[in-house]
Amino acid sequence: DLHYPLRRQRQMCIRDRTTSVLQCLESVLIFATNDNAEWHTLHGLFTNMGLQDLANKFNQALEEDSRQLETISRWIYQLSHA
Repeated sequence: DLHYPLRRQRQMCIRDRTTSVLQCLESVLIFATNDNAEWHTLHGLFTNMGLQDLANKFNQALEEDSRQLETISRWIYQLSHA
C-alpha cells in the first residue's frame, strides 16, 4: 500500500494528545493533496486513452476532492489567522 506511510503519519498525528487541531488538519491536507493528484493523473490517463466515460467518472471524483481540499485549506487559514 503506497499510502501506508501517509496514513500512519495521519493516525499518529490524530492520536497524539500534544498535536493541535491545526497540525492535524495540515496532516490531512497533505494526504488529501496526494489523493487529489492521483485523481488528476487517472483522469488524464483515461482521457489520453480515449476512454471518456471512465475519464468523466474520475473527473467527478477530482472535482469532489478539489472541493474538500478547498474546505480543509479554508479551515487551516481560519485557524492560523484566529
